Amino acid sequence: MLRKLKGALRRHLPRGDAGSMLPMIVVCVLIVVLMIMGMTTATAAFLAQRNIQSICDSAATWAAAEADSNKVLTNKGSSEKFLPLSPEAVASAVEEHRTRFYADDRELQMAASSDGETLTVECHTKVKVPFGSAFGKGDGIGRDAVSVVRSPVSDSSPQALVVDNSSTG
Repeated sequence: MLRKLKGALRRHLPRGDAGSMLPMIVVCVLIVVLMIMGMTTATAAFLAQRNIQSICDSAATWAAAEADSNKVLTNKGSSEKFLPLSPEAVASAVEEHRTRFYADDRELQMAASSDGETLTVECHTKVKVPFGSAFGKGDGIGRDAVSVVRSPVSDSSPQALVVDNSSTG
């Protein structure tokens, strides 16, 4: 009886196609896993780029607020359109910003330069990304950002509206 059952089962099984779906499923799963790893790595790299750009913008804004008070008081180098920025004051303001807010980040590098009216801050860092070693970036990826800021404008900036708060009645 058992022999008859085995013989009947053998006749109904397709011959030569047994297990042909398994390699296709394995390949599809590997492709999906690689796509997920790639998306995770690309997202981490994008967020790292946004972060370094934000850091660079904040350092440039911080340094732009540091007008050269000696030139402003003596009217040397100042004009109606911008407040003067000295390269030394800009460099020290950027370094102060870095040490105050990002002292623990050893990979972050900032360089500042100024032509008196505008200042440029260049930032560089190296960040580790998830699955970076799978894509040949096990030691991290380099992220660079540049921020250019003009010194505060005196005549075209919006003026404060003065409101008389005295009671008239």
